[in-house]
Amino acid sequence: MKVGARLRELAERVGLMRRSSARTRLMKMLGSQTASVAERTIGVGEEQVKVWESGYLPAPAQTVELPGDEQLRALDEKAAGVNGFLLAFTGRDPGPQWTLEDLDAAFTAWLTAENRKYYSKQTVIAITGAAFGTYLVKHLGMRWLWLTDGDGSAWAVRDANDTVTSFPHHTVAKRIDDSESGFFLSVFRYLRSEVRASPNKSLERTRER
Repeated sequence: MKVGARLRELAERVGLMRRSSARTRLMKMLGSQTASVAERTIGVGEEQVKVWESGYLPAPAQTVELPGDEQLRALDEKAAGVNGFLLAFTGRDPGPQWTLEDLDAAFTAWLTAENRKYYSKQTVIAITGAAFGTYLVKHLGMRWLWLTDGDGSAWAVRDANDTVTSFPHHTVAKRIDDSESGFFLSVFRYLRSEVRASPNKSLERTRER
């Protein structure tokens, strides 16, 4: 099935992948369906993002699995570890009312710390990815899914209209690789705008952030 137009594979503040891999993946998915892929900037101020875009795109083959109770409990347990992470790198534990500003501050401190204590890269991805995903579930009405396509399998969250999809763990992993911080709040704001707009979209599409 062909879908219309805007595929945002990469956003400098909101995207998942590096620019080169974003274009490569888009071209692979498009195959011979289109002659060109263009880059442009959308948004203003801090919300500006650079995106790869094409006229139309065949929907990628994808399988979707709903997590069971045990898997959801495991995600919740990982997410609960965010309070220890906040305490270790901001010096305070705000409890269950932690904010994305708190998470951004702790992640920045961890990323630049000489002593990361026992918080390895994989531990931070697991904890903050689960915490951010849980935050999206709570505040945007999204739900956890296990998605598999040609690139592999991953945890994702998706809105009720099945039009906006985010990969929280990949969001964190990409920022670590790029030594980037201060992104949790901006990603949330972007996804919130997409979720709010999604009922008005006539064509189905997937956002990867």
